[in-house]
Amino acid sequence: MTKKSIYNWIILLILFNSCNRIDNPNESWLPGQDWIDIRDNTLYKTVQIGNQIWMAENLNFISDSCSWAYNNETNNAKIYGRLYNWEAACKSCPTGWHLPTDTEWKELETYIGMKQDELDYIGFRGSNEGGNLKETGYNHWQSPNDKATDLYGFCALPAGLCENGDLFTFLGTHAFFWTSTQDSTQRPWSRELYYKNGCIHRYYDNKTICFSVRCIKDN
Repeated sequence: MTKKSIYNWIILLILFNSCNRIDNPNESWLPGQDWIDIRDNTLYKTVQIGNQIWMAENLNFISDSCSWAYNNETNNAKIYGRLYNWEAACKSCPTGWHLPTDTEWKELETYIGMKQDELDYIGFRGSNEGGNLKETGYNHWQSPNDKATDLYGFCALPAGLCENGDLFTFLGTHAFFWTSTQDSTQRPWSRELYYKNGCIHRYYDNKTICFSVRCIKDN
């Protein structure tokens, strides 16, 4: 084979590899590393808790409709993520992630110590499980931020809620998270953490209220 032929083969091999390369910044991603949402290049911390992998930050993706920055202030969204009504929440997580089900939340709660006979209760459940999910050290939670340890690195933030796109309440005192699961009357289940206790509140809510979204990795 001549030198010219070898050179041509090398050029073809380079071109072939270039055409088949996957341009994905998450291609070599491992649990616990930051994840890049390639829709808007937002970087999210992640954490593995038991067999589940969660985003350790609230989603801040601007959906086509019904997602809001608290008080419509962009800086709030950078810290606390955006607030989504239920329909928007169900379709806003990036590819490879999804809005957790009520069952997936129960799996998390079981792993961090909630008793089996409390999982299906409606209202505040447990003792310090919610505190072990709440962020500490940055004064985003109002005092007393009871029993907060952030033991598992979930870093729950008190982003409050939004109603009708103009009524914003509970920043600093409550964290609300949607699940994708509806009850028998088609009301979606949610979770709430509160600054005055360490429990986890389970309830069903109106789909038009806007809560935070925590995405969980697909299996």
